[in-house]
Amino acid sequence: PGYYNNASERYLLYENVQEPELGIKHERNALKNAFTMAKLLGRTLILPLFCLYTSVPGVYGGSADWCTAEEYFSLDPAVLRFREHSFLLNPQTPDALKAMADATPKLLIDEQPAAGGAKGRYAVADPHVGVTEEEILRWFGTPGSKEAEETLLVFASMPSRLAVSPHSELAAQAAAEWEAGFRYREEVVRHVSGVVAELQKPFNCLVA
Repeated sequence: PGYYNNASERYLLYENVQEPELGIKHERNALKNAFTMAKLLGRTLILPLFCLYTSVPGVYGGSADWCTAEEYFSLDPAVLRFREHSFLLNPQTPDALKAMADATPKLLIDEQPAAGGAKGRYAVADPHVGVTEEEILRWFGTPGSKEAEETLLVFASMPSRLAVSPHSELAAQAAAEWEAGFRYREEVVRHVSGVVAELQKPFNCLVA
């Protein structure tokens, strides 16, 4: 029961709608950054859905399909701290948490900040660097702040770049856990390798 109903647990969730030309590599990078952010904030990551793509007028109508992380990735629950996406559908998960996932205003980390700002939008100081560890902790991890006390933080997207301090123990732990706990599924690697071999192109869409 503690897996589904733990009053002291705090969670992080993000939407994972991507531009179709970015593909699986971008989804992988977003997932890595989400695990890092969750580690920095002491939260458990709830996995998003995958295979959701925006439309491109005149080229691509957008995807109404979806898949789960397990379609592409092998994630070791003994190493990485997460809950599967179906966690939010399980009858043992508290209704209050499910309601938060639907109703909580989505936060946005703006990597290309414009003039001014809006509630729920957090503009990075340097677009060339991306969001920094210091910004993440200041915005969402300041003890006693509303954001830090929220049971669930929901992000409209996950930043493509996350700059951590070279002296950060938590960031180092997150990197080590990712290295040990993340793998592409063997079927995905075989499929991509076969496609690349047929195209005879020197690229690999699985490499970050």
